[in-house]
Amino acid sequence: MRGAWLLAWSLLTCWQPASAAAATPAEANEATAWAAAHAVALPPDIDALTANDLGALTRIVGSARVVGLGEGTHGAHEFLIVRNRVFQYLVEELGFTAIVAETHPVHAQLADAYVQGEGKLSDAAVEGVFSANRTFSWRERPLLENYQLLEWMRNYNAACEPSRRIHFYGMDLRHPFPGPTPDPKRGENLAGTMGGNVLKVLHESGPRARVLVFVHNGHLRAEALAAGAEPASLGQYLRRVLGDELRVIGSVHDRGQIQDGGNRTVILPASQAGSVNEVLAATGLPSFTLDLRSQSQALGRRWFDRDQSFRGSYWQGTSYYSELRPGSAYDALLFIRELSPIRPLTALE
Repeated sequence: MRGAWLLAWSLLTCWQPASAAAATPAEANEATAWAAAHAVALPPDIDALTANDLGALTRIVGSARVVGLGEGTHGAHEFLIVRNRVFQYLVEELGFTAIVAETHPVHAQLADAYVQGEGKLSDAAVEGVFSANRTFSWRERPLLENYQLLEWMRNYNAACEPSRRIHFYGMDLRHPFPGPTPDPKRGENLAGTMGGNVLKVLHESGPRARVLVFVHNGHLRAEALAAGAEPASLGQYLRRVLGDELRVIGSVHDRGQIQDGGNRTVILPASQAGSVNEVLAATGLPSFTLDLRSQSQALGRRWFDRDQSFRGSYWQGTSYYSELRPGSAYDALLFIRELSPIRPLTALE
């Protein structure tokens, strides 16, 4: 049963083993050169990331009411730190009002209650930021990075006017806790379920609401739909409804270590030859953002408008890739060359 669920999870998040796209080395080199010329560098140590490093987001986000930030793979410390810093920037600089995460809405209520100043922090509230950790045990304890997010949100709310308080919400019905392996049927019409929950938050929060959606990259793919086609991802669902009021940022990684399901630390294999991951790593920059909305006809930019191999996640010994057109799936990319495992929260403070 558990194996069947994992297979369903892989298919529903659009990441399956795929062969590298047929791009020549010369074309890949052009793409690397274009990326290096247009990248906005971030600190080599992502833990040192501050608002001063994220100014490029203002131009990328523009007037969008919803920003989707992709998690390049579960189990990586750096993607959660980026989530925390990006949300802080969006709140303080651009007036964002909420974060909607890949977690069960019921358990997210525990996290939001703490954010609103109610009671003391509990393990259940921290696990409410990512309820799937209870199912797949990336760590046997709640995650430190999720604790840090809730602490910042609670402190922000304590210092601001009630009308400016921020909120935490969930959108993924697949991972309730406690309980046995989740029912794969909970993943049916996942795009519509997640998308409906995001739009519900946007609608109920009023006209000034602006929301960060944090979820795995595979859910955020926002390629244009063919006539009559139904959305296969959250990104496509939101793009169809929100149009230019949505911005999607995909995350890319190259190497390092992550925490795998079952509380195992693993070393990532080398990025697939010719993949987006390898092409961006070849810039030599440790981390950066890259705005893909340019309509440049430069050969290097056009590479991102063709089908390319893109690493989506690592699970149980396998790197999952998909072929996609990065310039269509995402408005911008966030690259982090080296990852490290998520941290467990050893004790509540």
